[in-house]
Amino acid sequence: AHVYRTTNPRGPFKPTKKYLNYMLDGARALGLPEEYIKGLTVETVD
Repeated sequence: AHVYRTTNPRGPFKPTKKYLNYMLDGARALGLPEEYIKGLTVETVD
């Protein structure tokens, strides 16, 4: 697992498309409800 830590934590921070897709794929693999998965979808930095 990778963890990122910022030295100046003033967010909110947007994830990359790649990271967001990892989260969405994991949520689907765990069988989470589609409504929940839609809630994970956010604007990305790229």
